[in-house]
Amino acid sequence: MREMLARLFTNPHRITLMIGDLITLLLFTLFGRGAHTMGNTLSGVVDTALPFVIGWAIASPLTGAYSDRATQSPTRGAGQAALTWLLALPLSLLARRLLIGRFGHWTFLLVASTISLLMMVLWRAAFAWWQSRRTRNSLS
Repeated sequence: MREMLARLFTNPHRITLMIGDLITLLLFTLFGRGAHTMGNTLSGVVDTALPFVIGWAIASPLTGAYSDRATQSPTRGAGQAALTWLLALPLSLLARRLLIGRFGHWTFLLVASTISLLMMVLWRAAFAWWQSRRTRNSLS
């Protein structure tokens, strides 16, 4: 476990990917709270984002979301995001239930899962595209 964490947190590629994942989840939260005119105070955003961050943080090591293979191509990046989110979503909903005492209305579940999945897939595909271009350019 210690070796895995050392590899994860000392690789700039993986750190960039982790930061981007966190930013994507925070943007999802900001958009959602803004759409419901809930205000975007720091504590409100953290409270709303936390279950999704927890779900992603648990699912990502289990699915290999930060492996070198996960970003070999835009297609693989998108597929890896979708696979990770399939596991992260129920974990996020469970965390939400434990933290705030409810799952949410079915429309929340549908919209939140669809929008967050789309945002993670687009972010991961874009990162993989950028990474593959960087790798290709460094080889030539």
